[in-house]
Formats: sequence, C-alpha cells, structure tokens
Amino acid sequence: MTSWAGLRVLVLEADGRLAAELRRELGALGCDVSVLDDADAGLAHARGECPDVIVVSVELPGANGFAVCNKLKKDERTRDIPLILLSSEESEETFAQHRQLRTRAEAYLHKPFAFEQLRQEIEARVAHLGRELAARQAERREGAGVPYRGAGVPATVPTGHKSEPTAVDRTWSVVSVLVVVTAALFGARSGLFNERLGSGGKDVVGVDAYLYLAGGAVGAVAGVVLVGFVWLIVRGYSSLLARARHGPG
Repeated sequence: MTSWAGLRVLVLEADGRLAAELRRELGALGCDVSVLDDADAGLAHARGECPDVIVVSVELPGANGFAVCNKLKKDERTRDIPLILLSSEESEETFAQHRQLRTRAEAYLHKPFAFEQLRQEIEARVAHLGRELAARQAERREGAGVPYRGAGVPATVPTGHKSEPTAVDRTWSVVSVLVVVTAALFGARSGLFNERLGSGGKDVVGVDAYLYLAGGAVGAVAGVVLVGFVWLIVRGYSSLLARARHGPG
C-alpha cells in the first residue's frame, strides 16, 4: 500500500459521511488529515498551515468550492498547493469551463467516486514531495526517540524542540568571551601607549581619553571578527568529522 506518512491534507466537505470516509482512508495511508465543513474556516486554515493537498467540495455552506478555489489560487501563499474539486451537482461542462480559468483546480471529480480515483489524483501531484515526506518521518521517529538513518535525508530536530548545546559549543562560548575581552584590553592598552608616547609620557586626558576608549572598541571588534572566523572553521571541521563517522544524512 502507498504510504504518505506526514502528508498534510486539508479536506473541506460538508457531507459528514464522506468527510469521515476520507479521513479514515487518507489516515490509513499515513496522512495528517484536517477536515472542515466551513469555507471561511477552510480558507483560514489553508493560509495559516499551507497543507500539501487541498480537497474541496463545491457544495459548501456560505461559499461554494469554486469561490474557495478562486481565492486560494489568487493568494501567493496557497496558489501552488494542489487542489482537487469534488461535486455531486455540477456538470462536466461546468468543470470544463472552470478548467479554462487561471484560478482552476488541478483535478475535478464527480461524486460519488471510488477512493482509488482520489488517491491517484493525489499521488500524481505529490510525487515530488518524496524527500520532504521522508524528512517528516525522520522528525516523527526522532520525536519518539528512534534514530532515523534515511539515505540522503538529514536528521532534523522535531518542531518545538531545541537542540542541546554540545561540549564544543560550551567551550567555544567561554573561549569567545575570553578572546573578546583580551582583544579589548589589548586595543585599549595599545591606544593608551600610543597616546602617552605622543604626549611625552603624560597622563591621557580630554580628547586623548576618547581616543583611548576608541582603541579598546577597535580591539573588541577585531576580537569578534577573529572568533567568528575561527568558529566557522572549527564548526565546518566538526561537521566533516560527523559526516565521516555517520555517513551522509
């Protein structure tokens, strides 16, 4: 059986029996299914969640499916989401006319229909999501504490979880602070030395004091740049070592 674990499907269907059937059948394929029976709620959900596929019934309360389709296809947030229109009342001629619009759906089905028809329509439009779906499956497995070693798919941190800092991260945090402070002191000392040298060894006051502070600021900036450069080198080297130990992905 086809597995679409992680595929997000939004169904807008007012027929409770058909909605339940679609939820059950799509859920059996591993999809994350959201079912709504209101056009406005469906539009808000689509714009906020950006599902992978939207299945819309023409027969909806408030606004029909054609209007929902038109609005979604005009919205840059949702216009590229594959949309499938369902209808028990509209004729093939009406569907043909809607296909000519710039805001047309990707597929049209007449009710009643066999679920296999809908499955094929969805499959034809989500084949390119294979890698992304594999990544979502990886997130689910990691969230459950099961390591995922999918070929070519990088392991990701589940949504809502923050990665713990490693020993290397902690060490570099301390080193960074020390280097910046040292560089600032060195810069300040250099500025003081230069001003005292130019003034014959007298104390630095007035404008010279500002130059003294400027020397410290320059030193601090230099320290930040140095730490950032070294950090990038070390992190890149650590990444290469990790790949060598665990393989790609």
